[in-house]
Amino acid sequence: MTAQERRITVVGSGPAGLTVGAGLASLGHRVVLCPAAVSGTQEHEPRLPELVRHGLLTGRLRFVREVTDGMADPDTVFVCADLRTFDALARAVPRGCVVVNASTSSRERAETLHARLRPGVPLVSNPLFLRTGTMVRDFLQPDRIVIGADTRDAAEHVSSLYRSVRAPLVRTDVRSAELVGHAVDGYFALKQCYINALGGLCTAVGADIDSVAEALAYDDRIGDCAMTPAPLPTDLRHSLELLSQAAEPGQELLHSAVAFDRPGSGPHGRGGSFSERPDRDVDPRGGWCACSPAGSSSWEPDTWG
Repeated sequence: MTAQERRITVVGSGPAGLTVGAGLASLGHRVVLCPAAVSGTQEHEPRLPELVRHGLLTGRLRFVREVTDGMADPDTVFVCADLRTFDALARAVPRGCVVVNASTSSRERAETLHARLRPGVPLVSNPLFLRTGTMVRDFLQPDRIVIGADTRDAAEHVSSLYRSVRAPLVRTDVRSAELVGHAVDGYFALKQCYINALGGLCTAVGADIDSVAEALAYDDRIGDCAMTPAPLPTDLRHSLELLSQAAEPGQELLHSAVAFDRPGSGPHGRGGSFSERPDRDVDPRGGWCACSPAGSSSWEPDTWG
């Protein structure tokens, strides 16, 4: 089934916003991206330059310099930018338009967005799991599509954008969808904290963490989630802290993980990172990654416009 053509404005022209805009254009929609993309934004994303060129050649993708110019006649507005960028034009979004929050930068982002919109403009939460280096693949071939809406019409509207994408569709309310992104990051953060603690134990008893982690990875119940000790990436720590703040007293798992990751909290005063000589980095979302210099990471957090 071909998706119904929509008129979409994407606010935010960073790597994620550009991917969303070019991706939606490739799905058959007419997309305006604002403000105009910064030169070099797409250079390091495989397939993104080609996707943008194709959108421009087909006339389905165009850029405007001023954000307000993108509010002429959209029926859908994707917010892939900092709220300060969107604040100035929130009230300019026309009635009948659906606003889509595609970021998971804070637990209350959707609520904040909704408060700034004029009455009668529905807000849908559609968290996108875009990783640096695989953004196009993550958008066009996602593991799942999550849509949170408080009305059936708004949910159907956003669902129709993805009708040509083969992926499981999860429909829920706005708050639940907004939490999904943090829940995913929080899970991987807990996993990283566990392997870090295991690394500390291996150091204490003279065991080899690489061998232990490799053995864990062969367990079908665990799969490729075994990792070597490494510092917790900023966005995973951010999600873990947000989940911990929302957790009720007595839910010690999240609280202890946050405390464990703080600098100086673990053995040797190095927080959750115990590897003496990390010889390979890992993707916090599972599996081994290629080697990179100690202290660097081959994985980057989600990047929004």
